[in-house]
This record gives sequence, structure tokens and C-alpha cells, in this order.
Amino acid sequence: MSIKPVDLQVMIPKTTEVSKIYSEENNKNFMNQHHAATSFQQQTEQSLKKVNATNEAFKGKIKEKQKDEKEGQAQEKKNRKEQKDGKQHQQKGSSHSKASTIDIRI
Repeated sequence: MSIKPVDLQVMIPKTTEVSKIYSEENNKNFMNQHHAATSFQQQTEQSLKKVNATNEAFKGKIKEKQKDEKEGQAQEKKNRKEQKDGKQHQQKGSSHSKASTIDIRI
């Protein structure tokens, strides 16, 4: 099949339109691939920062440990308060004994 000069005159202006369509298709594919790659990278970064799920038994152990620690801290605080109150009571008692003896010379 041979191309006639008249057909060639019509084909040449259309080549720019055809090349534009092909380049747009190539760009569209490239942009879709680029978008997919960036979204995958963002998902990967988020999953690295996210805490993985823990099993329920491990959570129970933590709660028991925290409960024991809180009870221990409360007991220590109570003991310190009792010791402090005891020292204050002893100091008051000793000051009364000193104040109750009066040494007077005439």
C-alpha cells in the first residue's frame, strides 16, 4: 500500500496530536506508579511508628505489677508517716519532761 501525497498532507499535521496522546498516556502510567510508590512508602513509615498489638496475658501482668507497686508505695508512705508522727510525739513528750522539772534556788 503506497501513501499518496494528498494523504501525506493530512497525516503530517495529525502526527503532533498522536504524539501528544502517546506522551500523555506514558505520563499517566508514570504518575500512577509514582503515586502508588509514595503511598506505599507512607504506609511503611506509619507501620514502623505504630505499636504492634500485644497479647492480653501480657497486659494482665503489667496491671498486676503496677497494682503491686502502688500498694508497696502506699505502704511505704504510710510507714514514713507513722515514723514521722512517732518522732514528733517523742519530741513533744521529751519537751514536756524538761519543762516539768523546775530548778529554783533561793
